Amino acid sequence: MKKIIIVVLFLFSVFLLAGCSNKRQEIKESFNKGQEKAREAIGEKTSINEYSQQITDISKRMSEALNKRSQLAIKWSEWTDNEETEFNAAGTVLEGLYGEANKLKPPEIMTSVHQKILKGLDLFRQSVSVTKDGLSNNDAVLIDKSTSLIQKGTEYIKEATKETDEITAKLNQ
Repeated sequence: MKKIIIVVLFLFSVFLLAGCSNKRQEIKESFNKGQEKAREAIGEKTSINEYSQQITDISKRMSEALNKRSQLAIKWSEWTDNEETEFNAAGTVLEGLYGEANKLKPPEIMTSVHQKILKGLDLFRQSVSVTKDGLSNNDAVLIDKSTSLIQKGTEYIKEATKETDEITAKLNQ
């Protein structure tokens, strides 16, 4: 009988230790999952920051090109060769920005923002050839179409900016 009690106590202690070991393992796994989620959150925030930096650079060059074209378009009938070259160069920048932005891989949370940016940049890109044709042919209808494309593109960029601000506010809470 003593042997049975000793064996039962031994088995009980083994099961007890095994249970503690399982509990430790569960705690360790839970801790590791928490650390992984924290790393993902930090990684996502870093990813969002990197993406935002790239888009900010594209946005800056977009604004510069649009401003340059606007300033030069006002006096297009009196352009010097240099001014025409600057106007066309700014158009080339606008055309290239869509391709640059399209190559970016946005974080999942920024996918909708990225689509709006691409739509805006695509409209700016389209406006370049329409403007060129309108100025070359002295065609007011094409100039109006180009202006409309730029306005629609600007609306998409504003929507993307608003959505980015909302996402940023949520992340900073």
